[in-house]
Amino acid sequence: MASPYLTYNGVRVSFGGSNLAYFDPLNPLELPAYTVRVKLASGYTPGAQSGVTHTLVDATENIWDYYKNQNSSSFLSLFMNEVNLLEVLGANTTGVTSMSFMFSGCTALTAVPLFDTSSVTSMSSMFKSCSSLTIVPLFDTSSVTSMGNMFQGCSSLTTVSLFNTSSVTSMNYTFASCTSLTTVPLFDTSSASNMANMFNGCTALTAVPLFDTSSVTLMDSMFYNCTSVTSGALALYTQASSQSNPPSSHTNTFKNCGSNTTNGAAELAQIPQEWGGTAVVVQTCPNCNGTGHEPEPVCPICGGTGGSGEPETCPSCGGSGMIMMWSPCDACGGSGTDPETGEPCGSCGGSGGYESSETCGECGGSGTVGDGTCETCNGSGHVHDGDTISCPNCGGNGGLDDPCPSCGGSGMAEEPHSCEWCGGSGVDPNTGEMCEICGGAGETWSCQNCGGTGISYNMCSNCEGTGQIVYHQDCETCGGTGRL
Repeated sequence: MASPYLTYNGVRVSFGGSNLAYFDPLNPLELPAYTVRVKLASGYTPGAQSGVTHTLVDATENIWDYYKNQNSSSFLSLFMNEVNLLEVLGANTTGVTSMSFMFSGCTALTAVPLFDTSSVTSMSSMFKSCSSLTIVPLFDTSSVTSMGNMFQGCSSLTTVSLFNTSSVTSMNYTFASCTSLTTVPLFDTSSASNMANMFNGCTALTAVPLFDTSSVTLMDSMFYNCTSVTSGALALYTQASSQSNPPSSHTNTFKNCGSNTTNGAAELAQIPQEWGGTAVVVQTCPNCNGTGHEPEPVCPICGGTGGSGEPETCPSCGGSGMIMMWSPCDACGGSGTDPETGEPCGSCGGSGGYESSETCGECGGSGTVGDGTCETCNGSGHVHDGDTISCPNCGGNGGLDDPCPSCGGSGMAEEPHSCEWCGGSGVDPNTGEMCEICGGAGETWSCQNCGGTGISYNMCSNCEGTGQIVYHQDCETCGGTGRL
């Protein structure tokens, strides 16, 4: 049998291509569309896969072609957990859009050749847990938007190429637990919104690049336990924390970053604890202005004015300010009749008296009485110790939306778990088609605690969910210390 290999640039790549004049470096084996040629461990036969045809090419070398005959544009989980995969010889992947989990768990795989990835949008978990992988070619990643978990657990990987990441929005856990990774290039992260745990556990990493963080919202545990870092952490913190829209979530971003190096520890000492640093920052409490006392809340009845509105209308004059008086006629004694003639009194015209007005004695002519003092706050404009007010911690809602404690707000679990929708079968129980939730893998990475939302609703401990507290003097924010 003729040698099954063709050498290109010193690399064994092919089964003897027939026309080198049309040699395609992305498909040197001239494989048909949606086909990957691999070498498997001696004596191993691949198991049946839905939508995939396996063809034995060389029994001596145990070389097989994997042809995707259904849903061809997705190579999702094609070789997932295939521990007998030793070598990828070539592939025709033109038109493929998803390579998520393609080689995840291939622990014996040491390298892969360059193949067409120009249409791929998702490479999430593509090489996850490929613990023997030492080198990855410079793939075309210009269309990729998701690289989450792409190289997580690639513990033999020492360096990576400068991939085009200008369109990538999700880079969470991309290089997590790459314990041999010493350096990384300055990727274009201008579109990235999620960089949580990106380098978590990269214990050999020596420097933190000054990535563009202008679009980032999640930076939790980004460089957690990168203990060998000597520089860069302080510069990245300074940039991210001072930009116009700082990341909304940054818990433990630099926790233990550089802790094993002199300069790294010195930088860590200048980064606040809320970012995972060791600096103790003392700030004047903004709530009480350093007094240690809770400001008196504005009275809800009078709005802080101390009054209840307009003074009350005078009950004596009805608001006119004048009192109408009646004076009996002196000539007839108020009878309206002349006592001598019996005729109508000529002095009062028979009315018996005269009507006149004078200034109201109760209101002094103003028509109003009282000063309008608010009875609730006694005119102070504030409520006092012992009054019930809205809880300042939760704003009266009774609860708080916090980042999920299980996933740190990323929405992703540490390890995959059985898909709850399909029960781990990879098949939608309603349609019989591939499960859209897990992509047919039978497993999902969504955090079980928060369902992938990244948010956990917690009852406010300050008011125990009632939304109301009894106002006391000590400042709720600083506990009466006046400092944060």
